Amino acid sequence: MMNMQKKTRLTVEDDAKNMSKSSTNKSKLLIVNDNMNIGGIQKSLLNLLNSVYQKYDVTLLLLNPNGSYMKDIPEEVRVVSANKLLMVFGASKDELKQKPLLYIWKGICKIVLRVISKDKFLKFIFIFQKKIKGYNQAISFTHPATDGNLRSCSAEFVLNVVQAPQKICFLHCDYSADTMHDIYTDRMLYKFQKIACCSESVRTQLIKQLPDLDDRAYTVRNFYDLTIENKKNDFEVDFELNYINVLSVARLSKEKGIERAVNVIGKLDRLDLRYYIIGDGPQRKILEKLIIEYKATDRIILLGEMDNPYPFISKADYLLVPSFHEAAPMVFDEANIIGTAVISTNTLSAKEMISGGSSIVCANSEHGLWDVLSLVSKPEYRKQKSADNKMQLQQFVSLLKN
Repeated sequence: MMNMQKKTRLTVEDDAKNMSKSSTNKSKLLIVNDNMNIGGIQKSLLNLLNSVYQKYDVTLLLLNPNGSYMKDIPEEVRVVSANKLLMVFGASKDELKQKPLLYIWKGICKIVLRVISKDKFLKFIFIFQKKIKGYNQAISFTHPATDGNLRSCSAEFVLNVVQAPQKICFLHCDYSADTMHDIYTDRMLYKFQKIACCSESVRTQLIKQLPDLDDRAYTVRNFYDLTIENKKNDFEVDFELNYINVLSVARLSKEKGIERAVNVIGKLDRLDLRYYIIGDGPQRKILEKLIIEYKATDRIILLGEMDNPYPFISKADYLLVPSFHEAAPMVFDEANIIGTAVISTNTLSAKEMISGGSSIVCANSEHGLWDVLSLVSKPEYRKQKSADNKMQLQQFVSLLKN
């Protein structure tokens, strides 16, 4: 792999020079995202890059060129960064704490957004960003955040900074959820020529909210990580076979429902069940406190964030996804490939994506989780799904056609 420091030194101007010298006949794609931190959207992007770089001339522009997945980007993909003023839209809380100037800048941004609209504020910041041209398609891999939200501006960047014949926005959320959309996000989506939805269920919910986008909305399923079979054997996981070993892999934030899963398992009188949690996030201290209150430190174990959770997924009896809302989680596909049964709350794409076998979709509530976890036993058999990206690549190619 290319040295990452060398990679992230490239600017938009450098990339323009590289493109002018290039003699390739490949279609030129610019993909814009917040960062490459560990997360579902970033992992989906990484899988896509590994699947399309041979077919297209790809440049990845990151608002904040950092994250654990940076090292895994194919060396054939050029990585460039945006103006430093935009780093705040792709920075994690931990990064903000380590960079005082960035932390202060975010505070200023929050104050300004109380006075003027997000749209006007971003247009002002974009004055300091060189316009980008020379691409056949420009893709925002992150959907627009609601008005006043500093989480992302990839969509606005593509709309305001990039000059391209076709502009596309990926949608990785349940657009019917109140926290996922408002008048501002509706307006942003209408400005794109095409919307790529990560499952058919996601597309259906989008069209229910915005019927006029029906002819512009496409389904492009998340690309698989085809190296999972190798990664699941990277190290040994010592789960005790006498227990029912349940695992969650998620960001520790409220919408992921880990707190309610801990509440259910903490209250359950089941000494034969062990719950392991891979991930980190703002709710970690809350979860640590709950686990102590339930006197369940031997039954509920926080493992922290991991680059490679696959050995744990492979050895677990069940992958538990207790989310309040999800679009099309990568872990559904990953569990299907490995052959681990899934227990999931009934979120948007759960029934569409979860294979049969011993997998279970339960009511989206603590009662639903209780009903399943209080009675669950060892899975009867493992059903593995063969993995290739032929369908996903076909969908992506169709998306890019004029």
